[in-house]
Amino acid sequence: MVKARVMPRQVQQFLFFAGVLTFGAAVWMPTSSAWAAPAATVQGSARALLNAIPVLPKMEQGFRTDAFGDVGAAKDARGCSPRQQAVIALAVQAPRVVGPACAISGGRWLANFGTAEVANAGQLTLVPVMSLPAVWASGGYGWNASERSRYLQDFGADLSVATVADVPSADGPQSADPSAATFEAVSWAANYALLTEVPAVRVAKACRTSADSSCMLQALPEALKPRAAAAIVLSSIRNRLAMTRTEKVAVERWIDHFVALRPDAIFTVQTTDVPALPTTDGSDATGRVVGANLFGLLAPPAWNSTPNVPYATLRLWDSGVLWKDIQPSRDKFNWSPLDQAVRTAESQGKKVLLVLGPVPAWASANPSAPDESWGKGAAGPFVADGLADFERYVTAVVKRYGNRIWAYETWNEANLQTFWKGTPAEMAVMTKVVYDVIKANSASSLTLTASATTRTEGSIYRFFPTYLRELAKRGWPVDGYAVHAYPDADGTPSDVADFVAQYKAYLAIAGAPTKPIYNTELNYGLAGPGPKPHQDMNADESAGWLSRTFIDAVRLGIEETHWFAWTPQYYGQYGIQLTPTSTASGQAWRTTHAWLVGATFKSCQEPEGAVICEFQRDGKPFWLAYADSLELIEAPAAARQYCTLKGQCNALDGSMVIVDLQPIRLE
Repeated sequence: MVKARVMPRQVQQFLFFAGVLTFGAAVWMPTSSAWAAPAATVQGSARALLNAIPVLPKMEQGFRTDAFGDVGAAKDARGCSPRQQAVIALAVQAPRVVGPACAISGGRWLANFGTAEVANAGQLTLVPVMSLPAVWASGGYGWNASERSRYLQDFGADLSVATVADVPSADGPQSADPSAATFEAVSWAANYALLTEVPAVRVAKACRTSADSSCMLQALPEALKPRAAAAIVLSSIRNRLAMTRTEKVAVERWIDHFVALRPDAIFTVQTTDVPALPTTDGSDATGRVVGANLFGLLAPPAWNSTPNVPYATLRLWDSGVLWKDIQPSRDKFNWSPLDQAVRTAESQGKKVLLVLGPVPAWASANPSAPDESWGKGAAGPFVADGLADFERYVTAVVKRYGNRIWAYETWNEANLQTFWKGTPAEMAVMTKVVYDVIKANSASSLTLTASATTRTEGSIYRFFPTYLRELAKRGWPVDGYAVHAYPDADGTPSDVADFVAQYKAYLAIAGAPTKPIYNTELNYGLAGPGPKPHQDMNADESAGWLSRTFIDAVRLGIEETHWFAWTPQYYGQYGIQLTPTSTASGQAWRTTHAWLVGATFKSCQEPEGAVICEFQRDGKPFWLAYADSLELIEAPAAARQYCTLKGQCNALDGSMVIVDLQPIRLE
């Protein structure tokens, strides 16, 4: 007989960090139900299921060791803890259990993913397939307390949530796995793996605090890695978790080995009902006809420089059209700057997007706060009757301009203390004020959410989910969602794509209704976060990244992207310049506009580290291709030539083509 055994110290530490023991400071976590998607049945090979896992960046903000609660100390009538009960249930030959101290004798188990037969329960440990930091960062941050607790306590005793069957092809290879006969008895989609002591200690030591979903593969011997990779994939599918690209590459290597061992294995997995996440690598925009509205620009008329690039929407922010400029005191309005800006936009055939706010000093509870270029006290919060002041300001603007202003962005980057020191709930109230004022005055102007800037992970986590929940309470009084998908100072367009996907993940978790997403401000090289210095992009980078920004906007399902900014001369805050003399950027803009506008988006593929997207115009296909670095890829079979952003076209020499950071057109 064996009684409750003392686990190795490393395993105890691992389970401690997995939430069995708890501590931690209070931070925001979802307390009400997240937007649960109905559970679903997913079927496919291990490779197909890996491909189905969403690609998202990690979101580690907010994790603490008690985030998932604890397993609990409740014992059954035999004195068995929940873990011991699970071990007993996982036996392929039932053991004898004697109370009141849960003494287990006899029995037989298949451990180490079915590769080891064990007849002594004391040699077994249930170890998380992924640590709780990894689960949190891969999607668990969006679950509510009940969903996280359910995850922690699901030890995999129910084998029916993931079944496997061999579906051999007529002439395909036969299984090369010597332990194939034990395959069906493994709890494949479990959150825990039943391991013997040595691998359990290794996994605990390597993965205790890791947010890497593939960490287990670094700790196990090679013989176990193919099956462990399958377990990671199936647990991710069951719990609707995402992976980073790096994690997918690490897992894919061993999935290839797994498929070689079990080429005919088809899994059927029952998912949980947690929110389904979007993916960076994919789009629901298939069939979209790209309109000229994709291209927006901040180009203040007050700067007296007319852009030489085509665009549809003029975004007005700063440059004499702030709330403090329009209403310098509670009883005085100065309409001249905004009148001029709207007239200029109309004369050029542009739509107008006006950003509301920030707080003028006379309406701010902190009127002497330092001026950070938007006026003293501009981040608020409001004085006691400030919300009424905001409503009067919005009403005055809407009544004066009506539908001449196409859309209102409720606030600029409200997740940053630089722009808003009030609460997310107050911002939701203000958003509804904008929406209601527009409707009350019979205007058809759109209400966009307060924009959130994505690269400051902590601030968007603390602000945006709460803001969305508060909007939900008010019936979603918006016509679209505004994001500022700035990357870090050293970030690239690939980082922008990740940030957009993370933003969409927050929307999915909140159950936000499907509405257009507007990237209303974007550039590269902006200093920060933290000590990262400003960076200037060279001409090739500027042309390539600017072009990619708009192509990616199509494949990521972004309705409009508003470039910041057109300036009369060099503007040192940003890395890519768009001025009368920035030849490369201007030409890239015009070429990309000509490629995209009027074309129908079909789909994108990602071969060999590149991206190639198919479009169609007048019934004829063409492709836009690019990569973060130099890559050699196979050209589409129908392509005969490639054209550059400079408008130069050359015949393809063979079936392969070189792509790099500057997109090319294949046709």
